[in-house]
This record gives sequence, structure tokens and C-alpha cells, in this order.
Amino acid sequence: KLIVLTKRIKNLSKEYSVHTEKLKKLKKALSKTHKLRQISEDFCSQNLETLYEMEGAKNNFPEKLLYGFKDAAEEETKIYSISEILALSDKFSETTSRKLGEISKNAKSIHTKTEKLRKMLTQISNQIEKFGRLKRSYEKEIKAIRKKQKKLKKQIAEKKANMKELDKMIATFMKKKKNLIIEKERQKKFLSEKGKLARPVEGTIVSFFGKRKHPQLPTYVINRGIKIRASTETVIAVEDGTVSFAGYFKGYGKTVIIDHGGGFYTVTADLDRIDVDEGEKVKSGNAIGKIAVGKSVYFEVRKNGIPDNPLKWIKRH
Repeated sequence: KLIVLTKRIKNLSKEYSVHTEKLKKLKKALSKTHKLRQISEDFCSQNLETLYEMEGAKNNFPEKLLYGFKDAAEEETKIYSISEILALSDKFSETTSRKLGEISKNAKSIHTKTEKLRKMLTQISNQIEKFGRLKRSYEKEIKAIRKKQKKLKKQIAEKKANMKELDKMIATFMKKKKNLIIEKERQKKFLSEKGKLARPVEGTIVSFFGKRKHPQLPTYVINRGIKIRASTETVIAVEDGTVSFAGYFKGYGKTVIIDHGGGFYTVTADLDRIDVDEGEKVKSGNAIGKIAVGKSVYFEVRKNGIPDNPLKWIKRH
């Protein structure tokens, strides 16, 4: 609409200029006509007597007198014609000016609305740009999350594989048992300590036994032990036993497995340092390794190779 109105204004302005120029020429011609009329009036005044004489004659306007007024008569005729044209021109000019004013007013209104729309368009463009940045940021985050999820899934798969390896190792240890009478006695002793065993390290339990929702993936994981955030550095044996394994175990870090007899084993992992050797006999409370304060120790209790909730066995404080 703004473009159409602007074009109309331009055309009307051009037309108005043309008519204004014509009007100037007509006014100039009118001025000249008025001068000729004045000359004619002066001539009539000077020859008034002759005119009266001619009026009484049979021929009202002799050729001689008529010739003298010929130019004046023609110009007089022009006056009426020019006046009419001037009146029409003035009327046209007035109408054109009024329409021009209305169009200008409409154009101003349209311009205001256009500016408003431009501002809105700028705001929308800014929002689109902002949303675009957010989208790119979200896509980047989603990509990072998916990458992390992939890594976590791989870690979970590896952890399951490592668990199986640990199960196999403990199963191998159990097959080596020969003296069933001694094993029976040791089993009774371990059972008598249920709920009384010392904690492998002093601190706060941060991960519990059993089926738990993964904190970062839409899945569940099975915790076969607990994690304790250490408040002291020394890690101890929770009960008398023999060290079956002391070293690095894939997925568990530095690990100590103690055979307590009667099918009971404890697994203490994620240590910073191991202070016992395989085959070494330990007493309850003996140091088996070290951990930095604030780090977590992983702890399992196994009964005939099957993980049991450690909280059933250790002191609750």
C-alpha cells in the first residue's frame, strides 16, 4: 500500500506541476488581455462622440469602427474562456491539494505502521537469532550428552564383564577348599559377627547395595556392594581371614579379596595403596591399604560367591 500511495503521490505531484505551469501561462495571458481591454476602454472614451453618432445610424457598427475594436473583441472573448479555465484550474488545484493532503496523511499513517512493523520484525529477528543460538547450544549439549551416554553405556558393559571375571575368580578360590570341617567352623564364626563387623574405612556411605536408577542414564544398575566416602586414610580387614588376591583388578582398581572361610569373602577396592600380599593372614582391624580422605572405597560381602548386602554385616554406627 505504501508503495502504491507513494507512486500516486509522485504522479499527482508531477501532474500538479504541469497544471501549475499552465496556470502561470494563463495568468500571463490574462494580464495581457486586461492590458488590451484597458487600451480598448481608453479608445472608447476618446471616441465617445463618434460612437454615439454611429449608434444612431442604420449601420450600428460600421466596418471602420468594428475594425478598430476587432482585437479588443477577440481578447474580450478570450477573457471569458480564460477565466473559466482559470476557475477550473483553481478548482482542480484545490481538489488536488486536498487529495494530496489526505494521501500525505495516509502515507504518514502507513509510514508509522511500517516503522512499527519494522521494529516488530527487528524484535522477531533478534528472537529468532537468540533461539538459533539456544538451538545450537542445545544441539551441542545433546551431542555431548549422547557422547557421554555412549561412554557410560560402554563403562556399564565393561563393568558387567569385570563383575563376571570377579565371580570367576572367587569361584576358583572356592573350588580349592578341601578341609570342610575347618570351613564349617570359620563359617560359624563369621555368621556370629553379622551386624558387628567393623567398617573397612570410617566415613559416609554414598552408594547403596541393590538395584538403583542410574543418575545419568534412563536405566537401572545393580550395585553388588556399597561405597564409603573415607574420613580416614587407613583401610582395614573387617574380619579374620586370608588374602586371596591383592593387586589391580580391571574395573575395580587396586583390590584386596579376603577369604574369611565357610564360603564368605570380602572385596575391598578402589584403594590408593595395598599394604598386604596374597596368602597373608590378617586379623580384624589390621590395615590392608590406604585411601585419600574424601575418596570412596568400594566394599562387597560374598556368601558362597553371591553378593550380599554389606549393611547387614557391618556396624551401622
